[in-house]
Amino acid sequence: MNKLSHREHARLARELIDHCGGLEEAAGACRVRKSALSGYQNPEDPSTMPADVMDTLEEYAGQGPVYSGAIAERRMFPTKVTGCLKELAFDLAQESMDVVTAVREALAD
Repeated sequence: MNKLSHREHARLARELIDHCGGLEEAAGACRVRKSALSGYQNPEDPSTMPADVMDTLEEYAGQGPVYSGAIAERRMFPTKVTGCLKELAFDLAQESMDVVTAVREALAD
């Protein structure tokens, strides 16, 4: 199964909360407190936004299915990994090193 990671859940929660106008505004529009909403957008927090809260905030924001749409898309159009996993891992490692090099060069200026 192609599940969303905690980091992806946190990113989507943050995006939805931003569309609502921030934590304060979002908390006023749904049944959970600001502290719970803050946890949902923290990738280190294991909690994820309940479906009813997600639905309420998506309706409040008026931006369409920001969070639930991403979940549905993963179920409807699963992404399959193709190719040699070892090569993909090596490519990812190389790209990561390229980013580290670029950051070091930028900080050296």
